[in-house]
Amino acid sequence: MNKKREPTDGDNVTSRLFLRFFICYLIATPVAVLCALRGVLQVSFERAGLVEFLFVPLALLGALLTVTKPYLLLLSAAKAFYDVAILYQVTQWTRLGAIGILPWNACFFLLVFSLLLFSLAAARAELFSFLCTARDTRLIFSRPFGRYLLEGLLFTALALSLYYLVPEILATFGMISIPFS
Repeated sequence: MNKKREPTDGDNVTSRLFLRFFICYLIATPVAVLCALRGVLQVSFERAGLVEFLFVPLALLGALLTVTKPYLLLLSAAKAFYDVAILYQVTQWTRLGAIGILPWNACFFLLVFSLLLFSLAAARAELFSFLCTARDTRLIFSRPFGRYLLEGLLFTALALSLYYLVPEILATFGMISIPFS
C-alpha cells in the first residue's frame, strides 16, 4: 500500500509551481493576521488597485531575474501581508456596521481572484526562468520569449482589470472617493 507521488513532468509542472506560491501565501497569512491584529499593517485604499495590479507584472518580471525562486517566494509573502491588511480593515468596517456584508464579499472575492492570477503568473514566470537559462540578448530574440511575452501581456491585461475594479468596488460602497469618476 505504498502510494507514490507521480513525478513532475511537462503536464503537471505549472500546477505544482502554482501550488508552491499558493502555499507560501497561506503560510505567510497567519503572520500577517497577527501583524494586522497588533495594528502594524495599514494600507491606503486609494492605492489598493494600483498595488494589486503591480503584483502581477512584478511576478512576471521574475522570469528575467537570476534569483527567481527566492524573489517570487518573498513576493508571495508580501502579497499575503498586503491582502490580509486590506481584508482586515474591511472586516473591521463590517463589524462596526459602517458597511454591509456585500462589500466584504466583493472585496474577498476580488482578493481571491488577485491571488489566483498572481500565483499563476508567478508559476509561469518560474517555469520560463527554468526552461530558458540564457540571460542576454539571445533570450530576448528567442521564440520562447515571444510566447512568454504574449502570455505576460494576457496576465497584465487581466491584472489591469484589478486596477480598475478595486477602486470602483471600494468607491461604490463608500470606502473611498474617486475624484474623477
